[in-house]
Amino acid sequence: MIIVPWTGTTLSAQTFGHYRRTFQIIQFILFLCISAFLFIRTVDGHGTVQTLEVKLISFAVWALFYLGVLAIEWLIYCIVRHAKK
Repeated sequence: MIIVPWTGTTLSAQTFGHYRRTFQIIQFILFLCISAFLFIRTVDGHGTVQTLEVKLISFAVWALFYLGVLAIEWLIYCIVRHAKK
């Protein structure tokens, strides 16, 4: 059982798994939308024209950030699973 701090209620592991999976799907859709935006825009915030090289660099930075978030998420998940045992 997982205790939700702000409500004091508990969630079963199965319910928590559904919430986690839903969050990951929303997170991935957000990643795809921002990635599409990075490739669609022709001018960045400074008024500089975006070449394919610059778009790929922007995407690489965005992808590394996303992978960092996923790594932290999975690390927390593994720690929680290990602590349950």
